[in-house]
Amino acid sequence: MLRCVYWVRVSAEFQCRACGHASPLNYLDLDGSVCCARCGLDQAFAASSWREALEHAHAVADLAGSAEGRHPSAWLSIAGENPFKDVTSAAHHQSGFAVERGMQVPQSMVLTASLAEPQCEGCGVPLAFQRLGPELRSSCPRCSQTRSYRLPPNAQSFAPGLVGVMTEEHRTDQAITRVADDREKPGAIALTCPTCGGGLQVAAGERVVTCDYCHKSSRIPEKTLFRLGGASPRPEPWWLAFDGPSKTRRLLERDPALPADLGTVSADIQAVQSPKKKKLTPLDLALVVMLPLLCLLVAGALDYFVLQELGVVIPL
Repeated sequence: MLRCVYWVRVSAEFQCRACGHASPLNYLDLDGSVCCARCGLDQAFAASSWREALEHAHAVADLAGSAEGRHPSAWLSIAGENPFKDVTSAAHHQSGFAVERGMQVPQSMVLTASLAEPQCEGCGVPLAFQRLGPELRSSCPRCSQTRSYRLPPNAQSFAPGLVGVMTEEHRTDQAITRVADDREKPGAIALTCPTCGGGLQVAAGERVVTCDYCHKSSRIPEKTLFRLGGASPRPEPWWLAFDGPSKTRRLLERDPALPADLGTVSADIQAVQSPKKKKLTPLDLALVVMLPLLCLLVAGALDYFVLQELGVVIPL
């Protein structure tokens, strides 16, 4: 069982550029495109948006619900500056544009992070986890159901402390259905079993389907669900696992003068990351030039009087 890893429950959504509605992000989608659950448009999405969102989720998991959080320092308290100490859930909003591959890509994500432990869907008891490299394997202590999940290959480049993700889209213990264009219905798609190739009959809203021929189960990818019209337009909860202190904690410990207001902490942390250089005024320049000269004159005068007292004649 993992003891050093801690979890946070998240839900995320983005604004579609075509229909303008909010569409769910129910997994860690880092491939640079997302599909709207309402209008079906597959559109560019700034993968860099996840960096700030994951930092926020890590901060909530590390700092929320207590004054010192999960990794208190033995010599420095952040109780007065911790922006998440009085909350167990906080939302992160993004807007604007990001430049990726020389193009401007819109940023429009809302991610809500909450303190919660993953539980078995059937039994409702907390799950146990075992870490196997990039994979996490869950097991229910009551019903013994096991599942495996894997992070995307580049996930830790966005969040170094991220060690696991738990959502259906990242499962590795279940095959993925094959998708092909339906020849009998132009514009429609047909799903086939990844084991035997037989056609699959999918009920509305069904995410896992069992083949009538080989009786093997397979998972329908999220983007395929959008094309089938069976995806819910509401965000669903999923979980992220982190290890170690968050970036927000390290910044708070570096500069305890940051305000505790939750709405301004992001701007303050950004200011700590890239502090502005102070412009010198004419008075500053005068002090820089004159102060060393004044010190030299005072030191010379003192030396002169000391030598005069000692009777030393200084030739001019």
